Amino acid sequence: MAAIAAILSALAILFAALGLYRWLGWTRVVDERMEETLGASTATVDEAASRSTRLNERLGRLGFGRRVEEQLIAADSKQTVSEYLTGRLVMAIAGLLVGALLTRAWWGGVIVAIGGWMVPAFMLQRRRASRLRSFDNTLPNVLDLLVGSLRAGQGLFSGLSVVAQEMPAPVGPDFERVLQEIALGYSSNEALAHLSQRVGSRDLELVVTAIQIQSEVGGNLAEVLASISDTIRDRVQLQAQIRAITASQRMTGLMLSLLPLALAIILSVINPGYMAPLFQPGWPMMILIGAIVLVAVGNLIMNRVTRLDV
Repeated sequence: MAAIAAILSALAILFAALGLYRWLGWTRVVDERMEETLGASTATVDEAASRSTRLNERLGRLGFGRRVEEQLIAADSKQTVSEYLTGRLVMAIAGLLVGALLTRAWWGGVIVAIGGWMVPAFMLQRRRASRLRSFDNTLPNVLDLLVGSLRAGQGLFSGLSVVAQEMPAPVGPDFERVLQEIALGYSSNEALAHLSQRVGSRDLELVVTAIQIQSEVGGNLAEVLASISDTIRDRVQLQAQIRAITASQRMTGLMLSLLPLALAIILSVINPGYMAPLFQPGWPMMILIGAIVLVAVGNLIMNRVTRLDV
């Protein structure tokens, strides 16, 4: 009965979250809705959009809201700050109810709620890291296109246009936004600086700094970018070699982290009564929670040991 109640509570929270998410995401489809539903319903769309927009603006004024917005932009997420925070809050509430019902203890619900709050942040960080790695791996090809365009006698704007047209995502759309900012009145240095802030790549920051210095003091920009391209390409190759060398250690850490879980599942299937005391309310539950925490800490330590910055 406790498991059924936990599942029903989680489903109720999920449906409530979907409704709230749809209301918060209304601003992304305002134009389409206004075109489809002209007349009296336009006022309703405007009212809902204005409420959601005001909420996002208030969150954006906060320091925490600005940091979350930067992380969402760096991960190329379509979510707004309010949608992201609402999702984390719903996950935490669902974890609190499910954990409390399953463990029949408030501290069990709190622990599961903390995990539910952290899961969206972990997923966002993974997506941001994946996008950054893809951008850094493609950046040498971007510089090669810019160098070729400059050596052919074209300007920097023409080179950026070639990059925006020829390069796939995530590089192409990012440089397309740079061109849009330049068309709106920003200088090329300002637009590239905004790109560097959005992406968060150290290699791109080096490129932008070189372009800014060249625009102030002059010089052969093509040669500078060619030199930076070679340096970045060597660095990417070195990172790939490091990942290949440490692949065995990282896989060992993953296997050691999953081994206790796999062993617990096997023992539960073979002899359910053997593992049952660990799931009883009270101090035995602390053994299980402590084991999970220690495994997670050990996984983080092994990942940190095998991670080398170059």
